[in-house]
Amino acid sequence: MKILIVSDIHGYNTYMAKLMNVIDEEQPDKVIFLGDINYSRIRDDEILNKLNSLRDRVIALKGNCDDENDVSCVNFPVIDNYLLFPVDGVNWYLTHGHVNYKLPDLDKDDILITGHSHCYELTRNYINPGSLSLPRGHYEHTYIIYQDKKFTLYDFDGNIIDNMKI
Repeated sequence: MKILIVSDIHGYNTYMAKLMNVIDEEQPDKVIFLGDINYSRIRDDEILNKLNSLRDRVIALKGNCDDENDVSCVNFPVIDNYLLFPVDGVNWYLTHGHVNYKLPDLDKDDILITGHSHCYELTRNYINPGSLSLPRGHYEHTYIIYQDKKFTLYDFDGNIIDNMKI
C-alpha cells in the first residue's frame, strides 16, 4: 500500500496545487491529512474542492486551525482527536498534535504520527511530515510517502530529505 502523509496546508492554494501534482504522479492508495487544512476562518473553496476530489482516499484529522465550517465543507469524515490506523502489522496513531490526548500505551513497534509543529522528523516511534505550506526555521515544504515498510520524506523539488525503514 502506498500512503501519502501531509500536514498544515493552512489555506495556501499554491502548495495544495503542488501536492495535487504529487498525488497525480504518485497515485497513493491513501492520503492522510494531519490537520490545519485552512487557517482560522479563512476558507479557500478551491482547496476544499481539491480535497473533496480525493474523498475516496482521504483520512483526515482536525487541526487547531480547522473550525466546524471547514469540517462541514468536505465530503469525508474529519477525525477530531486521534485515529488508530494499522498498516503492515504496525499500529499508527494519527493526530494533529496540538492537544495531549490520552493515547493508549504505545508498543515498541507502534508509531505516533503528528503534524502541528511545522518541523519534520523521522524517528523510530515518532513521525512528523513537517508543513506543506508554512515550514518553520530552516525546514523545507515537505510530505511523506510510505510504501513497502519505508517512510520517505520529500521536498517539492522531488529531493529525498530523509527516509526510514520499519
